[in-house]
This record gives sequence, structure tokens and C-alpha cells, in this order.
Amino acid sequence: MDKIHTVVKNNCLFNMVEKYLERIKYKGSTSANLESLKKLQQQHLLHVPFETDYLVDAGFGEFTFSPLQIEFDKIQNDKRGQFTITKYEGDYLQVNKLSENGWRPEYIFTLKERLFSEFEPMCLYHQTSPQSHFTKNKLCSILTKEGNNRITITNNKLKITGGDKTKEESINDDKEFEKYLWEYFQIKVS
Repeated sequence: MDKIHTVVKNNCLFNMVEKYLERIKYKGSTSANLESLKKLQQQHLLHVPFETDYLVDAGFGEFTFSPLQIEFDKIQNDKRGQFTITKYEGDYLQVNKLSENGWRPEYIFTLKERLFSEFEPMCLYHQTSPQSHFTKNKLCSILTKEGNNRITITNNKLKITGGDKTKEESINDDKEFEKYLWEYFQIKVS
């Protein structure tokens, strides 16, 4: 019975990965190398609204378009700005982004290996808790192919940013919301 369970579980994981790659329209190699990581991260950012070693983080929102090399105090140029990784406290590292006022911290992380199950409680919180900002309003956001532009739709607003320009349009009803949801995100509400 255990062997059957393992085969079924592995098939389910394989199917999930295949569906994910199909969703992000990725047709390249799945080898764990820098070129594949770059392509995977870019495809994720382009197709999924709202990760020596590399930091690839495809879910942080306003972050890099390509993986960052984990090399201390090296300025790394990206379509989304300039970044550095510095030592923080203990085993923690800090990602910094250059802004008009100098370097500002983006977040901290460790290189400690984690199990997927360790993320389940916060994942559940963000998806179901009334206190989570993800459950309070409709929100969908995606990076554009240029890498420095973003399209965001909320309950009552469509916002398109590009470089120093921002265009905002009011959304008057659900029909208009669903129209923009399809036009910019290829998501159909059923």
C-alpha cells in the first residue's frame, strides 16, 4: 500500500509541476541552472498575478525580474532597479534596493533549507484570514514583459505603471472588472 501511495503522490506532484509550467507558458529546460532560473522567474512574473546560489523570489510583488546572486555587497543591476545582499543578524541576510534616498531594506532571509509544510500556516492565513490584506479586497497584479511596468486591478481601480508614469482608471461595476481581468490577465470569472 505504501508503494502505491508514493507513486500516486509522485504522479500528483508531477502533474502539478506540469500544470504550473503550462500556466506560465514555460517551454525551456527544467535543469537547476542560472539560465533556467532566469527564464522560469521571468515567465512566472509575466503570467502569474501577484525566487554559486541565487535568490529567486517570484511572489514578492515589487521585486527583481531576474534571480539575484547571493554575493555580499555586490551591486546587481536588474530591470527593476539596483540591489545588494548584505549580512544582517546571525544567519540572516538582507536584500537592499537603491532608492532616491539611498539603500533601503526590502526583506531578510536565511539560507536554511525549509520544508514546504513550514509555509502552510502562513499560506492558509493569507488565503483565508479576514486580517490578511489579500482577502479584504479583489486584487490582481502582474509584471509586463518590459520588466519595469506593472498592471494592477482592485475592486474599483485599474492601475498601469510604467517607468515614472502611472495611468489609473475607475472600474464602475463587476462587468467592467471582469472585462479588464480578461483583457490584462486572461482570467475568466465563471
